[in-house]
Amino acid sequence: MRTKNPSRIPLPKSLTKHVRVAILHVVALARYATVHTRGWASNNLHGRVRLRA
Repeated sequence: MRTKNPSRIPLPKSLTKHVRVAILHVVALARYATVHTRGWASNNLHGRVRLRA
């Protein structure tokens, strides 16, 4: 799920390529977890959970 205009995350040039890729993977996984959780909450039958989403 790619967006047309991905947000830029400034990372120091001194980091190795592997570390930069690992950081970007962590950010992508966190974004996916947030979207998945919000989707679950919005489809939940329980009213309180749905209102918090």
